[in-house]
Amino acid sequence: MKDINKENQVLETFWDNAFKEYQPCVATEDDLGITGNLEEELLFINDSCKKIIDIGCGDGLMLMKMAFHNQGNTYLGIDSSSSGIAFASKTSKLSKLEHLTFEVGNLETIKKITTYSYDGIISSNFLDVIPLDTAKLFIPEIIRILDKTGYLLLKVNFIIDKPETIKPGFVFNDDGVFIDGVLRSTNKDDEFWINSFKPLRLIKKDYYQRNPIGPKDRIFVFKKD
Repeated sequence: MKDINKENQVLETFWDNAFKEYQPCVATEDDLGITGNLEEELLFINDSCKKIIDIGCGDGLMLMKMAFHNQGNTYLGIDSSSSGIAFASKTSKLSKLEHLTFEVGNLETIKKITTYSYDGIISSNFLDVIPLDTAKLFIPEIIRILDKTGYLLLKVNFIIDKPETIKPGFVFNDDGVFIDGVLRSTNKDDEFWINSFKPLRLIKKDYYQRNPIGPKDRIFVFKKD
């Protein structure tokens, strides 16, 4: 039997260690490296919403991108990685970005948020890199806290095709793709994500070239009606 708590702890430790390597700094908008379709969709959410939350914000770059174009919005980033939140908090302050807050939190944090609290929600490369059973607990909470006419921007990784020859440390199974024992993608297709967020209405699907020489991440923009 899978131990989901253990899997989540492994992931939290992995990402916390990764973010410890990040050094807070004064950042310009160009330093964030967010361009193309992802920039377009983030700025759409930024222009359409006033109260925005990023669930699984990691290093906080998505909200920082928005904050460079702030016209009175407020932003909150939630992540279970204390080192990721520390980087995001310090970098945003050094960069003099306003109305931007980052907090360490998890599913229980989201459950405490009042229904319809946010008219804009972002979740970028988060729900698809945690155990599927955990993601299925987050999804109804995300739908619940989204305002009655709000928008959700969901970004997930590209589909990873199983190669003929699997590299050492790689495992492909029904739970996803693992590298050295760490879940790196649940590897679900578009239909899975679109159906998971019903009754939200998909209004746009897009792609983002995160890695210049790799496959494109997938972007979904949903609206609550």
